[in-house]
Amino acid sequence: MSAKDEVAKLKPLNILLYPHSFVSGEHQKSFKVIYYLNKETKHFYTQATFTDAAQGPPKHVHGGVTAAIFDEALGGAAWFNGYPVLTAQLNLTFKVPINIKTKIFVDSWIDSIERKKIYLKGVMVDSDDIIYAEATGIYLFQDIEIFKKMGNLSDDYFNKVKNYIGINFHSIKVNK
Repeated sequence: MSAKDEVAKLKPLNILLYPHSFVSGEHQKSFKVIYYLNKETKHFYTQATFTDAAQGPPKHVHGGVTAAIFDEALGGAAWFNGYPVLTAQLNLTFKVPINIKTKIFVDSWIDSIERKKIYLKGVMVDSDDIIYAEATGIYLFQDIEIFKKMGNLSDDYFNKVKNYIGINFHSIKVNK
């Protein structure tokens, strides 16, 4: 099933946005993202639309915007399946330039887990399933306590996300 068809049957996530996020934060004016999670398949979907502020080449989306959306989409596939992560490596393959007016969909998923490394994959397509870019990433599994210490999150942030999505965050032993 296409990403567009998947998104059409899923309910958008109200993910209690972290308001300071570069990609999904309240200040973002270059593009808008909406997130979806298929709990059965564990795929995480991102729908994005762009404004002229997202331009790189004339009338086309800047590659850095594409990378930022992929980083959040792949990370989201880990987070919303219970694995809090930070990006270690993100690899993109650009296939076709994205016209600024194109609505895109990112399908992202966990490919494998190896100790503290989570390998993720994603594909960016349009409504006709034309592939614009593909991504792979290595993300490092972190204990939630690390994120709490970073700041800017309410004390109950993770409990709100856990209860809303219906997931349990996996934990790891943190070496001191």
